[in-house]
Amino acid sequence: MRFDQLADLKGETLANWARTALHTSVDLVTDGLASFSAAGAAVAAHGAIVVGPRQSSDLGVFEWVNTFIANLKTAIRGTYHHFDFEKYGTRYLAEAQYRVNRRFALHTLVDRLLGTCARTAPCPERWLRLGLVRAS
Repeated sequence: MRFDQLADLKGETLANWARTALHTSVDLVTDGLASFSAAGAAVAAHGAIVVGPRQSSDLGVFEWVNTFIANLKTAIRGTYHHFDFEKYGTRYLAEAQYRVNRRFALHTLVDRLLGTCARTAPCPERWLRLGLVRAS
């Protein structure tokens, strides 16, 4: 499972993401959104599961997805007891994204974070408070 932020869900955006984020041997399973077929062209196999009127929690195949989402929500609620999601939500989700996408190399997490901090150019506090992502 990957946890990435995309500008939109258009076919071209998803195809570019799939080429850079997914290995060509991946078996991609998505919902029935038509634009996901563009992402499916970049991987070995692509399948779609359309839930329809049923709840996704009724299907065993979605159990791990629902578990991941529930754990993410619990972690955010447990860590940040009171927060303004409109103002800080992107930061909390970005932190979770960083940890999830690097979960298989946890022993290097602190070293990579320190290295990234050392390479990042300084910026004014007002930019940090905006919560905007900028390329370094």
